[in-house]
Amino acid sequence: MELHPDKTRRIEFGRNAEQNRKRRAVGKPETFNFLGFTHISGKDRNGNFTVKRRTIRKRMRAKLSACMIRWRRQANGSSQSSKATSTTTRSRGTSAAYGSIEYG
Repeated sequence: MELHPDKTRRIEFGRNAEQNRKRRAVGKPETFNFLGFTHISGKDRNGNFTVKRRTIRKRMRAKLSACMIRWRRQANGSSQSSKATSTTTRSRGTSAAYGSIEYG
């Protein structure tokens, strides 16, 4: 088994990455996408290192737009206020189901 050189690279990520990059004046540690989540190097409320995960933006946007199209078709012919209420409720539920599992 070989790694594809265009898809594989080494990044500085982990407990000391932020301090090392700050010392070199390079900026924040890079993020990476893996298993449907964007992994971010961060700190928890106590200031300790933690890996934060967010749903990949592209996937979340695609899911929400597909749901919105389906909901609009279902709500066709009903009043404007009921459309707004049902769309808001459904988008909150979809965000809760497909949204980030752990973020700050």
